[in-house]
Amino acid sequence: MKITEYGITVVYLMILCRIAYADWKYQIIEPWTHIGILTLACMEMLFRVGVSVQERCLGAVVIAVPMLVLTVLLKGGFGGGDIKLMAVSGFLNGVKVITYAGMLGIILSGIYVSMMLAAGKMGRKDSFALGPFLVMGIIGMKLWTSIS
Repeated sequence: MKITEYGITVVYLMILCRIAYADWKYQIIEPWTHIGILTLACMEMLFRVGVSVQERCLGAVVIAVPMLVLTVLLKGGFGGGDIKLMAVSGFLNGVKVITYAGMLGIILSGIYVSMMLAAGKMGRKDSFALGPFLVMGIIGMKLWTSIS
């Protein structure tokens, strides 16, 4: 990994931590975070680091579009910030990483909700912040792909 990749990754992880915190505490993902991640993706493309443009474009839609469709069909299934997070993170990381990250985040959120329902701390109609779980999935897959 070159110094440019390290710098981009560190800034990306800082933005992801901010997203997880703000979404958990206030249930909002701030718009500047999406712009920041998109800027990092453009910087990676400028320095010819990371994945191809085709993989980035596929990554931007592979999770975000199904989330958007479900939100339209189910009237509020996912928040707009979560959808944009997965789109820009997919554009930064590519299709492979974001697909597994999205699945991991959904599985982690399912475990959390199951535990909260079983404990009686959440009802079937209650909402919760999905962003922290998506962030955990993204960070997990970034670490996994950088190790392997």
